[in-house]
Amino acid sequence: IHHSEPEPNSEQLLSHIDNSPVSVSQSRTDTKNKSVQCDVCGKSLQNKYKMTTHLRVHTGEKPYPCTTCGKRFALPAACKTHMRIHTGENLYSCRTCGKRFASPSAFKKHMRIHTGEMPYSCSTCGKRFAASSVFKKHTRIHTVEKLYSCGFCGKRFAVSSALKTHMRIHAGEKPYSCNACGKRFIQKSQLESHIRIHTGEKPYPCTTCGQRFAHASACKRHMRIHTGEKPYSCNTCGKRFIQKSHLNCHVRIHTGEKPYPCSICGERFVQRIKLKKHMRIHARSNVHTKKMRDSCESSLNT
Repeated sequence: IHHSEPEPNSEQLLSHIDNSPVSVSQSRTDTKNKSVQCDVCGKSLQNKYKMTTHLRVHTGEKPYPCTTCGKRFALPAACKTHMRIHTGENLYSCRTCGKRFASPSAFKKHMRIHTGEMPYSCSTCGKRFAASSVFKKHTRIHTVEKLYSCGFCGKRFAVSSALKTHMRIHAGEKPYSCNACGKRFIQKSQLESHIRIHTGEKPYPCTTCGQRFAHASACKRHMRIHTGEKPYSCNTCGKRFIQKSHLNCHVRIHTGEKPYPCSICGERFVQRIKLKKHMRIHARSNVHTKKMRDSCESSLNT
């Protein structure tokens, strides 16, 4: 019978690095200037104390438990921050909107909503992000094989969570509901964006003219008016546009595509707005026909 050996903890791995057992509580002053390299990933740390903390990434060791709910953490600082969920302690307050946060990292991330700062840039496509987690997820588009495939339409995804969200389109599932109007959404972010219609909140200001927007994407598009940036270009004639939707509409000049048909007469249009204008012709015609019919009926009755 073969017995699987237990996973080593950070102390065991650390003692393996230099063949001298080290306690987690060992003073940092002993190895202050001694660089230590991780045998697992090759990363170099300043001293054995930092190496002990780093090795928990590989071992999964989480020695700091929350005394309220039992959730465990690799770092005491992370445990302390988590505890504020239970105590209700929010030390960091936003001066712009008043929202409060338990951790400095959450507060810093939130402030980027107001400043428009996007410090994380994709080296492949140039797209910028406010949050490192969103940035890391995006980079997988370029670097990671898309292993998760939709059984309905064949679209592929780099992460399983993206496939799960996408599947709601086919299933018609909309688990996020607006408490104000009842409208439902596929994603939580869509609901959060929608709620601003009811609250009137516009947390994204233009740093040039001060105009405020409910959505970061709208603010970003608006900023191009000031910068003159036109990132979308036509492959046929080279004309450039501020918005992708403007480019898509322009391309139809070259392709002849008219995707918006009139449901009454069948005439087709390049733009939805032109279809709407056209529909008013039928609406006016219906009003005129009704007036003529009413007038004739009135004459017959007299």
